[in-house]
Amino acid sequence: MPPKAKPSKQTKRKTPAAKPKAPAPSPPAKTLAYDEDGVDTLFEAMSIVAVRCDEEGERFWIAQLLDDTIEDMLEDESAQVNVVYFDKVVSDKSTLYRLGSYDAIPVQAIMCEIHLDEPSPGDFKLPKRHLDRIESILANVDAGEDVPDEMLQPLKKRKTSTSSEATTKRGNGAKSPSRTSAVKLDKLSGLVKKKVQVPTSIHLQDESMAGKHPFRSKCADVVSSSKEIIRMVLVKDYKMLENLLKKPSMHKHVYSFFVTRSAGIPKTAVHYAIERADLKALTLLLAAAKPDQTPPKFAKKPVCALVSLDTGNHTSSFSDYNRRALNASRGGKEGNNALLKDEGGTLPPLTLDGVDSAVETFLWGNPTTTYEMIMLFYPGDTWVQSSSRVIPLVARCGNCTLLCKLVGILVARNGRGYNALHAQVLADMGPLDPFKKVSVLKKANMHSIRPLHFAAINPNPAHLATLVGEVDQSALAEADAGNWTALHYAATSSETGPLKVLLKAGADANLRTKAKDTPLTIAARLGRLEHVKVLLEHSDIVCVRVLHLAAQHGHDQVVQVLLAHGANPNASTSM
Repeated sequence: MPPKAKPSKQTKRKTPAAKPKAPAPSPPAKTLAYDEDGVDTLFEAMSIVAVRCDEEGERFWIAQLLDDTIEDMLEDESAQVNVVYFDKVVSDKSTLYRLGSYDAIPVQAIMCEIHLDEPSPGDFKLPKRHLDRIESILANVDAGEDVPDEMLQPLKKRKTSTSSEATTKRGNGAKSPSRTSAVKLDKLSGLVKKKVQVPTSIHLQDESMAGKHPFRSKCADVVSSSKEIIRMVLVKDYKMLENLLKKPSMHKHVYSFFVTRSAGIPKTAVHYAIERADLKALTLLLAAAKPDQTPPKFAKKPVCALVSLDTGNHTSSFSDYNRRALNASRGGKEGNNALLKDEGGTLPPLTLDGVDSAVETFLWGNPTTTYEMIMLFYPGDTWVQSSSRVIPLVARCGNCTLLCKLVGILVARNGRGYNALHAQVLADMGPLDPFKKVSVLKKANMHSIRPLHFAAINPNPAHLATLVGEVDQSALAEADAGNWTALHYAATSSETGPLKVLLKAGADANLRTKAKDTPLTIAARLGRLEHVKVLLEHSDIVCVRVLHLAAQHGHDQVVQVLLAHGANPNASTSM
């Protein structure tokens, strides 16, 4: 049912200069339990809405909901919902919106759902049709008139109600005339001839990955059924994914929501959602992963008939006597244990202690991770407490956009060892503020990352060129706690500009990190094809590990370039 047409409540937003804060909790004075069963969702989480405000010069704000909003909340004056505001950026050419601070607003202050266009990454624009809709609602409220239901309804419900009305009207009308045509038979077979409708464009695809077949139609066991959730994320079948996660009748077919794909690819559906920056799938999966909720009634995992073998306990008195013979007698170094690598097979992303360590490392070290994804795992910016551990992971995968956001938050909150220059060199706007030469090599806490290192990650090499001009050539070899130099960080950048600036200034392309990585090794692991081509011209030795890492991470074009450069495909490595 559509929400009631009544004047919406006004809200007062915090000043734009306020620092971004976590979503504020609802007032504890009055707690209402909104049941999940039998309620109608008014606005879904991540929907963009217009909110009435009482600030001077502004009549409405634009915000993105972080929680679902149901219709019962409209009757509760104290009901609030967490949102993230969009800050208005006014220029001579147009008015844009960018993600701003977090807050909690009254549900009654929400006017309607809208859409925003994204002309460029991070910049959003309000379409004219939605602006007209907001102004119409405000005009009706100011005049004391009722607001039409179609203006207040969420976009999805408006479309549904419109189509249902059209169907009803058509059903009440006269019957459509039936039209029959003569049946044509094939002269040879005697069968009825039928015309096959061929689409204009045919895309051949693997049927198992097409996302069209129903759940379990191709599965004969619980293990295979449990891995269907990975396919749902890969093909973006959100409807089937939501049904599997939320319907108890579906839980009896799987033994976990977070089954790894295989022993060789230990990724769950959460990993693939992170890798593809699929915020919708990730929201559904994390909602089902909360450890404090009642666990679903899953199917029982099949019992493995193989027994794990070991060599028994031994002490120094036995040394290694006859242990090799014992291993060989059971079929090699591992024996049956080689078939038990996927016996664990599950990796829940959330535990009672927080985010699982393996999932956490994958999240922060993924180049496509966004700040919105971070907020799903760490609501209220709880990641700040472990910033000394996660910032290097973000920097060393070349995720400049996320790194700029995180460092900006840290600088606003006492710095944690990062200065203003750390944040400015990551931004892609205007010249740098005046700085002292010593600030170029200012070490941050714990990992000793310098502004020169951060500037090498920025795809725009302008800031890096400015810093390089302030220091001598020896400063280019300054490393952080992991022995990463500016050239190592430049190998992670999405563009080759920073790499060329440093090489031209005399940076050494053969220096190694504590993990024995050269800039070429890092570029090959991340699949930076153009970076590999540039570094091959400046590297003395192409080690075998470079080829192995490129092949391990599936970067076929990088492998081809390395082979053409003389890399040995038959060589082995112990690492």
